[in-house]
Amino acid sequence: MATDAPLVRRFEYLCNKYGRKPKIVGQSFYTDASTVIPELGIPFIVIGPGGKIFNDREDEHVTLDDAVFVSKVYRDYMLGVVDE
Repeated sequence: MATDAPLVRRFEYLCNKYGRKPKIVGQSFYTDASTVIPELGIPFIVIGPGGKIFNDREDEHVTLDDAVFVSKVYRDYMLGVVDE
């Protein structure tokens, strides 16, 4: 998906709304979604909480602040919050 796609821009706005500048990168790890979703033609993004440094490790964890942040972003997305 292009970095200027509407879905990407919407999540970028929501992240900025809560004081965080998202790092927009291509997918650098494997999930089932990376195989299934493109076949369905459905746009998708992967958003935290957590950093890729902790993927699939015994000490994998997220901070409470990160969990609260991404919960607010998802909530606003589901409520249809758009650029103000």
